[in-house]
Amino acid sequence: MILRCILFLSAWISVAKGFAPLHHPSTLQGAAIPKPVPQKPFVRDANRLSKAPPSRSRPLALSPAENLAGALFPLSLPPYIAFLYFASHEKNKLPPLSLAGFKFLLVFVGGSIPAAIAASAVYGVSLADCDWLHGTAEGLLTITNLLIVLGFRRAEDNKECASEETCGGGGGGGGSGGGGGSEATAALVGLAALAGAAGGALAASPEAVEALFGGLAVHSPFLGGVGDLPPSLVTSVVVDTLGGHPEPPNALTVPTWVIHVSSLVEWLVAMGMVWKYADQTGNEKWRGVTWGMLPLHSSGICACTYHLFYNAPSVGYLVALQAFLTCFGNATLAIATYRLAVSEGWTGALLPGWAKEAAASDKLPPRVAGALAAALLLPAGPAGPGSSGTPASEAAAAASGAKAGSSAEAGSPGFEDLAVVLAEDSDLGFVGKLLAISLLASFAVKYGELFVDFPFDSATAPATAAAFIAVPTALNMAKWYSRSVDPENDTFGMF
Repeated sequence: MILRCILFLSAWISVAKGFAPLHHPSTLQGAAIPKPVPQKPFVRDANRLSKAPPSRSRPLALSPAENLAGALFPLSLPPYIAFLYFASHEKNKLPPLSLAGFKFLLVFVGGSIPAAIAASAVYGVSLADCDWLHGTAEGLLTITNLLIVLGFRRAEDNKECASEETCGGGGGGGGSGGGGGSEATAALVGLAALAGAAGGALAASPEAVEALFGGLAVHSPFLGGVGDLPPSLVTSVVVDTLGGHPEPPNALTVPTWVIHVSSLVEWLVAMGMVWKYADQTGNEKWRGVTWGMLPLHSSGICACTYHLFYNAPSVGYLVALQAFLTCFGNATLAIATYRLAVSEGWTGALLPGWAKEAAASDKLPPRVAGALAAALLLPAGPAGPGSSGTPASEAAAAASGAKAGSSAEAGSPGFEDLAVVLAEDSDLGFVGKLLAISLLASFAVKYGELFVDFPFDSATAPATAAAFIAVPTALNMAKWYSRSVDPENDTFGMF
């Protein structure tokens, strides 16, 4: 059932030839180009609109980077499905709410399809340049990340959960091969497929798209632009009085920036909680999952950097780089959870029947068949903890308390330690503080960048944008490496 849903979704994805930047694992990037239709007049509130939608008589041209990103997207979906399968192995004890969050990402993927197609079909722009559609689609990503974070947070509150085999009871996809987790995954994939089908239908009928979204213009603000300064105030104070740059019409609104910044913060928090979960479960393989999450955080940085430069063509390579990091990050997540599941007793015997038959096919080259047999059809657990049939978490239970310290307790906390710092808050208070941090950062970014030149300098933009991605990524890697060597090391705690 899951495989059929995936194939159905992929079929609709193949309809969408062009892609526009979104910002997370398995994110669809674009829209099919519709047939030209006559432009209809738009009558709008002049205070909310910068201009009417452009004529669709000329198709939206895709850059080489966007075409490459579109080609990478189908490659990113299979490893993410593999990640979900191995993450669902019941003995991993992945908190059910977190597993639901990872699965909900499929809804985000499916929801981005009609949004990207509508941006192209109605306005002739990429999704990144249509604020209200952009923010709406990205809102699904925030829901995904919050579910992941809250799941691990509740597991921390219920420490006994980590010692119960049923803690991750929402799984089953990587356990017995059935159960509610498998059905839930099928349902979410099906929902994403339906969204993809809706996107294909919209692409086939631009008139229907215009009828649905005709009341909103290309730069209509997400959530009405709540939190934005009045344009007249920005012009009179920031530009005329303080000498700042005027804001381009495709600049993100504060609510859309909040969605992006909060996604980065929430993913970092999730990385820290997954790292700490290794101590809680007694299985060091959970720290490998944190490493597997790292490229996806860099992918999110790519997206935010792209918007920092107002989606300028000079930094268009970031679209392809983000897509590559998404694909690579999904693969590293799949590998990390495979190692985790194997350490907890998973073997190829738990694979669905069709997967066993495919792996054992005599049509495969001998070396490939041997590699698959070694990787998947293990007759027993791997060498090391769990090789005697005892899961790694049980084998390491006696030593789990020895490394329970965290950098937040030892020194300066970073964003990934916010779950520890705010441990006494209620879920509502915790989420509220995360959003408050994101709001302050978003406001500072949106209006602070008007006082610097680099976002407007096309000559230096490519190198500057690369630094914005490389430096945080390097610091992030150094932080987790230092904690791997010495849990008490907080040298990179603030990063």
